[in-house]
Amino acid sequence: MYNKIIKFSKNLISGITLKDEILEFSHVLKKEKEVAEFNQKSKKVLESYLDSEKKPNVVIAEISISSVIKIIGILIGFFLLWGFVAKTSEILTSLFFSIFLASVLYPMVKFFEQKKIPKIAAILLSFFSVFLFLGLLISSVLPAVIEQSITFGNWLLEYTKLIYNGDFSSLPNFIAKFGPWLQEKLHIIDAYLKGLSENTQAQSGLFQFITENISKFKPWQEGIINTVSFVFSSLFSFVLIIILTFFLLLERKEIYNYVLDFFSPKLKEYINLKSTQMQEKVSGWIHGQMLLFIFVGGLTWLFFAALGIEYAVTIGFIAGVAEFLPYFGPIVTFLIGMPLALA
Repeated sequence: MYNKIIKFSKNLISGITLKDEILEFSHVLKKEKEVAEFNQKSKKVLESYLDSEKKPNVVIAEISISSVIKIIGILIGFFLLWGFVAKTSEILTSLFFSIFLASVLYPMVKFFEQKKIPKIAAILLSFFSVFLFLGLLISSVLPAVIEQSITFGNWLLEYTKLIYNGDFSSLPNFIAKFGPWLQEKLHIIDAYLKGLSENTQAQSGLFQFITENISKFKPWQEGIINTVSFVFSSLFSFVLIIILTFFLLLERKEIYNYVLDFFSPKLKEYINLKSTQMQEKVSGWIHGQMLLFIFVGGLTWLFFAALGIEYAVTIGFIAGVAEFLPYFGPIVTFLIGMPLALA
């Protein structure tokens, strides 16, 4: 600043106007003031940063009593809803089966009604037809399938032992051709299972593995029957499903129109169209699959029985069930049925 004053005095002596010198001098003072202010601000920022590094970051959150009450209320509501669903799961399951059963029976009821049969009689006749079919299936077909499956498992164990020991003389020709190759693979599998048993205390060897799984096969097959009968195991569930299905079929139009009343006229038309199309497609698919199961399974059974195949019932059952798999059904039937047919 002292140098600036000296320079200012020299400029006055040298003839520079006072106005110009004052302007220049004020401009210099302004710049020095801005620099001083900037330095001061930088110093404050640096000090605040250093203080924040020294002090731990502490966040204080204030939770009001109303927020706590809301959270508790939400949790209580969630647990009440969970308990309600758990308690009513049997009813909801029964309702689901009732809707499904009503969809299956409706085309049959409609068919009987077209034959001038009263609606209630048509519904009862449809129930009788379905239960008759299921009763015949469970009482006659499934026991034969279970018995033949166990017999085939024992046959498989016997021939596996022959191949493992290198005795190919008693084998059918189509198996004896691949005897050495199969023997090699069986030894590899046996070594793997023995190594597995040492590490995990599992089955020790191939033959014990097959034997134990054959012994589990019958309960597993019987589990199919148990699964089917589980739905009707409770008398309450069985009666509830029958009653709900009966009234869904009897009051179908009234229930349907009542639900449609909740929608606008334009939306009603759209829902009516789509629900009709969906009903036709679902019912058509279900009845088509049932017919395929009956005819494909029955014809396969008759064909192999005529050839004297021991496992004709099992092959026919597999062929009928496999028809539920589009395109892959015949392939699955061939892969599973051929070993049974040649056994």
